[in-house]
Amino acid sequence: MWCNHVIIKINHREEFMDTLIELLTNTFGIDESEINRYKTLEDMGLDSICIVELQVEIERKFSKKDGSLTLINTDTLDNILIKLDDI
Repeated sequence: MWCNHVIIKINHREEFMDTLIELLTNTFGIDESEINRYKTLEDMGLDSICIVELQVEIERKFSKKDGSLTLINTDTLDNILIKLDDI
């Protein structure tokens, strides 16, 4: 039972990661080859306005309450996944 829970959680995280990558490529035109789960949002070329827009899109896409997610320029995609798990 525990093992199945871990597998579901890993698959869930990978689906979230795929969705984040899709948002970055489709909304901000970032080439998928430039996206790295350990690069900061700033290093991927997002300024503060883009980061707020990404935050809103993530909340909408993942059905999170408005304002429940806070992103900053030093966040990585891995950090965002952790934040999504916490809310």
